[in-house]
Amino acid sequence: MSDPPPWARRYLLLKYRTTQRASAIVKHMKAKNPVLYVHMESRERELDAKLLVALAAAELGFISIFGQSTFLLQYAKWFPEGIYFFKGLNLVETNVMQICSDNQRHTIIAIDEESLGVADSVYLAKGIHPVASKLCDLVFAQGEAHREVLKRSGGFSDDQIAVTGNPRIDLLRPPLNAKFEREAKALRKRLGKFVLVNTNTGAVNSTFGDLEQFKAACKTVGWLDPHDPDDQADFDAWITFEKANMAATEALVYELRRALPDYLVLLRPHPSERKETWEDKFSSITGVLVERSGNHIAWMLASQFVFHTSCTTGVEAELAGVPAISIKPHDATAAHWFLSNQVNPVVSKPSEAVMLAKSFLVNGCDPFSATADARRALLARQFALGEPGFAFDRIAQSLLNLLDDPKNLSDTYRWPEYTLRHMPKRSTRQMEKFSATMEEVQARINTLADCLGRFHDLRLVEAWDSLFAVSRPDKLTLPDDGQMFRLKPSAA
Repeated sequence: MSDPPPWARRYLLLKYRTTQRASAIVKHMKAKNPVLYVHMESRERELDAKLLVALAAAELGFISIFGQSTFLLQYAKWFPEGIYFFKGLNLVETNVMQICSDNQRHTIIAIDEESLGVADSVYLAKGIHPVASKLCDLVFAQGEAHREVLKRSGGFSDDQIAVTGNPRIDLLRPPLNAKFEREAKALRKRLGKFVLVNTNTGAVNSTFGDLEQFKAACKTVGWLDPHDPDDQADFDAWITFEKANMAATEALVYELRRALPDYLVLLRPHPSERKETWEDKFSSITGVLVERSGNHIAWMLASQFVFHTSCTTGVEAELAGVPAISIKPHDATAAHWFLSNQVNPVVSKPSEAVMLAKSFLVNGCDPFSATADARRALLARQFALGEPGFAFDRIAQSLLNLLDDPKNLSDTYRWPEYTLRHMPKRSTRQMEKFSATMEEVQARINTLADCLGRFHDLRLVEAWDSLFAVSRPDKLTLPDDGQMFRLKPSAA
């Protein structure tokens, strides 16, 4: 096995420093300024949900700065003291939390994006670095089960945890689901009847490269300690599981074309996968389309049936009322980690999945209604569905208790002049995962505002490439040149 790449070694070194300094960290502080920083890694997975949090916070009087992770994390220690919103609690996120909290500079809050589709407490705990509880002022649990893991395995106290739900679930509920229903209607008109096959083989078909490169990435985020036999066993089980899933998915597509010739088979690779792998497999097969554009929710709602191999999309389909089935080719340990295998019917063979779908689509048999109440009870505990209102509002409201002086919400805030010495550089992969224009973001805000009847009067400012600020119209005063950030002439 090759050594980790230089960027991985730097993170591993910082892991050592962070762990050594953990006993000296004293956190749980109040934010000096009403500024919320929301960094995002994946546009399709995070932008709409995190945008709702940013808008709700701006409505309360915060200046919400959101967008590409590279810029927000690279310059964190120079920005005005505020609240930094992290997307996870793993090693990489914790390392950057340490930088943001140095000299008590920023208040740290976090949500665990990777927990959305996970049911197993041991697997949930793998994503929580032991230092996270010493750095985070507040962490948002998606439900009671998640709260228990954060306390028991993460070392978080009761006052560090807010059970809010997850804003990604808000998008599946009225009236916000109307945003995607309109997109789904357009897809149905363009494509006709189709079934959706969602893949999630991001380990054996990874955008990181080959399996050794993926393994190095797992070490970097703290999911794999190669010296821990249990970790290594879990990793090996995961790889075995994904190889079986990939073979089952390929067989499924051929089965669907034979059994349901009137339905287009639309295969949607996970964002962490190489799309080209699937295109090469099916480019010559009529009636199969490999597609990854747009938001996956719209494609899910437009489909007549969803097939997956232990994917979070199965959970979202259940919440949205779209029939879905999980194919679990063999009884691997990894299969038990995922919530979709508890809320969707599970079969072991592609042929069984096709037979069930055909019975539903052609003959009108319903295999889902008998267990609907039990599935809903499980999801309610998992995602705080019994709480009133929306998760994004509960998160925004919790920020009020983190401010040093709440009257800052009503005062005008003058943004300091920032001249950058160096152009923040993003890799091709980072740009592919998150790039957005002012026009696109404003259009998304307008759509969300129309759905909710809120946010129409907020002001959007383009701060940098794929980086934006939203606030009340009279809240943010910019420097004389109107730019939040500028580049030193010699660095342009």
